[in-house]
Amino acid sequence: MKIAVVGSLNIDKVCVLDRIPMPGETLKANEYFETFGGKGANQAVAAAKLGANVTMVGCVGIDDEGKRIISNMEKNNVNTEGIMQISEAVTGRAFVDIANHDNAIVIVTGANEYVTIEYIKTCETILEEADIIMLQNEIPLATNEYLFRTYGDEKKIIYNPAPFMDVDKKIISKATWITPNKSEAELLLQKKVSECTEQNELQKKLIITMGSEGVTYYDKNKKQKIPASICHVKDTTGAGDTFNGSLAFCLSQGWSIEKSIQFANIAAGISTESLGAQEGMPNYNQVIERME
Repeated sequence: MKIAVVGSLNIDKVCVLDRIPMPGETLKANEYFETFGGKGANQAVAAAKLGANVTMVGCVGIDDEGKRIISNMEKNNVNTEGIMQISEAVTGRAFVDIANHDNAIVIVTGANEYVTIEYIKTCETILEEADIIMLQNEIPLATNEYLFRTYGDEKKIIYNPAPFMDVDKKIISKATWITPNKSEAELLLQKKVSECTEQNELQKKLIITMGSEGVTYYDKNKKQKIPASICHVKDTTGAGDTFNGSLAFCLSQGWSIEKSIQFANIAAGISTESLGAQEGMPNYNQVIERME
């Protein structure tokens, strides 16, 4: 099965600190490095590293960062025919502060704003051939809404509502699975996850990643929970994207939702044991060894 990821491509500029700065405060970084990111790119790489057939659809600038991103995607076995280089904007960037096993992130959307409906229509063949389409919220909202309306009834769609936007629930209900973290789920449902007892159609689509609390999801009309995997956390950046990419890989292999979530949960845990979003994403054998 083929996976198409429609989303953002960024260069992450990372500072490692003793703690996250307070408003108005200046701190000295212990370490600085640049790495590849963007929720769309991260999810595509996570799935491809596991062996999935993945094509990325998105935009980068004509700058050096854009060229480096395309080269990196190809190195990670992601098909890049859906990536367009544009002159109107710089490649997207994320500025990441890491401290105490947590992070704070500022995003400059740049070329990601040019993933428009008009551009998506030029990638129609890629999307028509895909069995699973992955979406996030780092491209224009109108583009995601168009994709839901166009492909929601014929394709499996994994929608990661991050960063959170107030999207029409009727539109996102066309997703097959919705994968928020705990805070995003509570914004989406307008209640605490612990208070979600009724099982409406939207809620049944949720797979909620809850960090150290594990993963909550619905299967056979029952609320299920998988505990967090044991790992030695260095950096949580990209853990959610690793989960989503791994979930897509498993579902593309025809696995059950329970087995897919178990695998993705462990893959996400492994990814936190290295610095950077994509560097620590595991291959298939690494996850299977940890599962055993």
